[in-house]
Amino acid sequence: MLNITKNFLRIYPKPILGQNYVIRHYKGGVPGCNLPFKLDKPYRFTVFYLVAGVIGFGAPWLVVMHQMLRPYDYE
Repeated sequence: MLNITKNFLRIYPKPILGQNYVIRHYKGGVPGCNLPFKLDKPYRFTVFYLVAGVIGFGAPWLVVMHQMLRPYDYE
């Protein structure tokens, strides 16, 4: 697999479709330093993780259930 990548980069050294080769990362070197919340308090992290999961997965489910249970008439 690695040889395929090397051959591809040797054949096509220029960016494809005008894309730039930009590596976007934080140079701090500490895992989790670029997250929007702190990892130093495990209970707080757990609460934030659960809230994000409930909103992320629960809200679309509630919207779909509301649409399915909504009364309708074909008049």
